[in-house]
Amino acid sequence: MNLAFLLADDHAVTAVGAYGRRLAKFAQTKHIDALAARGATFENAFCTTSLCAPSRASFITGRYAHRHGVIDLARHGTLNQSNNPSLPKILRAHGFRTSLFGKW
Repeated sequence: MNLAFLLADDHAVTAVGAYGRRLAKFAQTKHIDALAARGATFENAFCTTSLCAPSRASFITGRYAHRHGVIDLARHGTLNQSNNPSLPKILRAHGFRTSLFGKW
């Protein structure tokens, strides 16, 4: 089984064709739309922190920013994984190979 999670910072749901929202005809996202057609989309999701680094850390750990410690972009922009659980560690413990590409 394969699992791929793609996260695009500051990518509004209205600009992804797979969701059929108002900007879909202007923002051509054919590759994202093709992935969505074969996978899953989230219709009822929200962001607890509007900054990208704390948001990523919350996704990876399942914790709010005040718990995982990534509270801004400057001083605390890197997640201390020794003090936090993380989805990649849990997946690795269950036999998955994990990797991360991009900002972290």
